Amino acid sequence: MSKNIAIIGPVGVGKTTLINKLKKEFSNNKFFYFIPEEEKYVFLEKQYSDREKWSYLAQIDFLVTRTKTLFKFNKNSQTINIYDRLFLDDYLYFKFNQENNFLTSDEAENYSFLFEKFLKIFISEKIKIDLIIILNNTNEELKSRRKKRNRFIEDELNEEFILIQDLYRSNWFKEFLEQNSKFFQSKIIWFNNYDIEKDYYEIKNNLYSHYHSLK
Repeated sequence: MSKNIAIIGPVGVGKTTLINKLKKEFSNNKFFYFIPEEEKYVFLEKQYSDREKWSYLAQIDFLVTRTKTLFKFNKNSQTINIYDRLFLDDYLYFKFNQENNFLTSDEAENYSFLFEKFLKIFISEKIKIDLIIILNNTNEELKSRRKKRNRFIEDELNEEFILIQDLYRSNWFKEFLEQNSKFFQSKIIWFNNYDIEKDYYEIKNNLYSHYHSLK
């Protein structure tokens, strides 16, 4: 049976940098399989241009795509699958869109219904998410990291990113993950002041522990 590990966190926190370093670390280990985030979501850029018009379709696209990815790679035998993002933290973006009235009440109800259906399917199929690693940092630090990336769209959306970062730190998100982790038997590790130099060793050791349990 495969092991599923997700690395999640707000834009600019350093997920891609961490995953690239882990890829190099485990490059000669055939048991580690790194599953990238989709390069192109159909409605992502449209959502940035008009939240009220495109947020619902973007949310459904994220949810279905990430769910399909988990189903697809969970079939791998005797592998440790490491995901960049997960359908569970996509629910946080749904919460953001709902709270800021970018979704109608019917759209929010439809998304919640579909999300709950997917959860029940995962449980019935006995799909586990063995480890969830959550990276975060202060708003000031994340803004600084995004500025270094020099991506125009991220500068334009800075205020939205701050609201989303706050949701990642919220008691609501912590309770949401802990509630759902009971179904998936997940271990959750929080790095609220994540720094790759300081925290890499602990993250790497957690992956090694799952590797040894797989063997």
